[in-house]
Amino acid sequence: MPLWEISKLNSPKSYLAGTINNIKSKGNEEVINKVVQEKFDSASAFITQIDIINSDFILSKNQVEIGMNKTLKDILSEKDFSTLSSLRDDWVQTKKNQYEAPDSVKIKLLFYLQDALFQNDGKNLFFEQIWMQQAMATKKEILGFETYQKHYKDLAQITLPEQIEFMNSIKNVEKFKTEFNDAVVDYYFSGEYEKIYTEHLNKFNYNKTNYGNLWVKKHRDWATTIDPILDSQSCFISLEVQHLFGKENFIDNLLSKGYKVKKIQ
Repeated sequence: MPLWEISKLNSPKSYLAGTINNIKSKGNEEVINKVVQEKFDSASAFITQIDIINSDFILSKNQVEIGMNKTLKDILSEKDFSTLSSLRDDWVQTKKNQYEAPDSVKIKLLFYLQDALFQNDGKNLFFEQIWMQQAMATKKEILGFETYQKHYKDLAQITLPEQIEFMNSIKNVEKFKTEFNDAVVDYYFSGEYEKIYTEHLNKFNYNKTNYGNLWVKKHRDWATTIDPILDSQSCFISLEVQHLFGKENFIDNLLSKGYKVKKIQ
């Protein structure tokens, strides 16, 4: 697991771990090695991407839903709805699941597609969950970069034509998932982290057209949010590794605020 030390004059040292959500639990337990665990244990606060404590279910639900009691069938053309239905039917036949048919779904197209592409069988390592449990047990302060409703609000700004373009790029849900997950895991274990960033841009093409809002602005906001926290206490930060590379990434924003960021693993 890549790990960085964050330091600044007259401030305690903090640590930043780059993670992915695609690693199977079985056989990969040592990803959180002794060095990472020691740095986590030494911190007084745990910072993760989602601010769960201040997240609001109703506000999040409002961002995800189409609204006006409409379904995907109501807002898509006959051709686009047929494409979506075929994607779903092919996937259900390929992979046993209870994925809801799109004619009754009232959530926006992008979130419907993401539900399929990010669905897992519960066998992956979820680092944030592991550390959250440890942080609660040891009474660390738990903080987050953004709430769920903010996360969904940003994604909800992606236009319907962009969502449809993304849908048309998928072709086959299971193949898309497998190719993406395999590539990300291979890059992670070979230390080619910037390729993970590139993979996210290429496979999820709405990231390119919304780069300013989903990447640049987010990274600036995140750095501003935790700046006063890093000034006052030692923190352990968990963040998906694609946000640590590429143009105007999160580390760049820490550097712009006067922090030194040194990779230690």
